[in-house]
Amino acid sequence: MTYELSSLPVLDVRSLTEEVADEIADANQALINGEDDAQTRLDMAVLGALDVDIDTERLQELQETMMQKRVASGAEVEVLVEHMEGLEEGGTQAFVKNSEGDQNLSDYMT
Repeated sequence: MTYELSSLPVLDVRSLTEEVADEIADANQALINGEDDAQTRLDMAVLGALDVDIDTERLQELQETMMQKRVASGAEVEVLVEHMEGLEEGGTQAFVKNSEGDQNLSDYMT
């Protein structure tokens, strides 16, 4: 939710030491390469840089819970319009270009 963004800590990469930046970059590359522990390594590196007091297991647990809630809420959405026969009379209006002199816009309505 957008209102939740205000409470989210954001990493200022300009303030990272070269060692921490390299650690994050290496963990990210490991994640791209599909290494088994890469997500945990990346989470640990970012949490350490943010100085957030939460362990990686708890973070991953929370992430999984939120993802499951989003999937479940998407499955609960109802289809509001399944089929439409046609538009109701007067529901739309079309304008036809007329090449004759100055006229009011209402003259173009059909």
